Amino acid sequence: MNNELIKLLNEALSLEYSAVFLYPREAKTIEDKRVSEKFEEFGKAEVRHADIISMKLLELGDKPAWNFTLLKAGASIKEILEHHLGQEKKVILLYDKCIGATDDDNFKIVLTGIRADEEAHLKFVEDALKNFG
Repeated sequence: MNNELIKLLNEALSLEYSAVFLYPREAKTIEDKRVSEKFEEFGKAEVRHADIISMKLLELGDKPAWNFTLLKAGASIKEILEHHLGQEKKVILLYDKCIGATDDDNFKIVLTGIRADEEAHLKFVEDALKNFG
């Protein structure tokens, strides 16, 4: 069992689950239609990511932890975007570490795809922040 990979995947899972709850909730409160629609889309992607990570943790003999952190209610769109900017950067780095920690070439491909999704999320958040910063 690869304890380092399990630790990293659990960290990534926590970030994914936070995003699973945050993106859809925020999509309903953000008046900017473009951001709202993207956040709905991102929420669905984060569910897929969390499922993939959970299944791998089970395969590695670990029990996935459903930990998450929510952003305070009533945050401004700028605060929301800044939060996601930091979280997306953090999860991209985590996926880089996960890719380096696994010997499973197929899982590396899966993780690379998830990281690419997160990079697209980051780019959108960076661009959106230019409009609200």
